[in-house]
Amino acid sequence: MVTAVEQAPSLEKAADLLRPENELPSAVRWTRHRVKPIIAALHLLKGLIPEPFAALDATLGAFRGALGGAPVLPRLREIAAPYLPVLAPPLGFRPPLYGGGERRAPCQHETGPDPPPTLA
Repeated sequence: MVTAVEQAPSLEKAADLLRPENELPSAVRWTRHRVKPIIAALHLLKGLIPEPFAALDATLGAFRGALGGAPVLPRLREIAAPYLPVLAPPLGFRPPLYGGGERRAPCQHETGPDPPPTLA
């Protein structure tokens, strides 16, 4: 799917081809939701492992060319093995930050009167 988006003239055209049964705004959201993490992972790898990837665009096509045509994501998992616990899916294994991963701090204070001020 990411390759189809990279080869399409626009995200909208790719979304329309990939999800013709959906209305265009919905198809674009669906496509963007799946492509964005891949592109983010490629940008991260360019920073974490600059030697072979620094000069590349953050596209699957560019990484595929640098890897000699190998399937990109499985090969990148081998290369980035030490970083997989801290990389987000779809490349790494870190749980999502919200909705299943680390708990966010509550944004609401406790009910009741304010505590007395501390004098310093």
